[in-house]
Amino acid sequence: MHVRTLDNVLHKTGMRFTIQLHDYQGAQKIFDELARSKDIGVKQQSDVYDLNDFGGGFGMYNTLHFSFKPDARDGTFSLALQMRISDFHREFQQKLDEAGIRNYAPSE
Repeated sequence: MHVRTLDNVLHKTGMRFTIQLHDYQGAQKIFDELARSKDIGVKQQSDVYDLNDFGGGFGMYNTLHFSFKPDARDGTFSLALQMRISDFHREFQQKLDEAGIRNYAPSE
């Protein structure tokens, strides 16, 4: 019998998304509001601009990479936070879709 423990529960500790430059402010607002509503601390790791075609035509794209901050003093993620992060990934993509903003980053 397999017992699921905290040690083998997978969670993502970061997120990367790529949007067209004209969608930057809308995507950033969605990201910030959702993180705040879920009480998830985030740290921006990188913000890279690229003149390329990632599937939406040749143009300027912006790739942002964030890491989520652990909530325990020992630097680990509580199960509750892991669940909120999992929900965050799903809901962020839904909210981008609702706003008509395409995420060109590969699915994680």
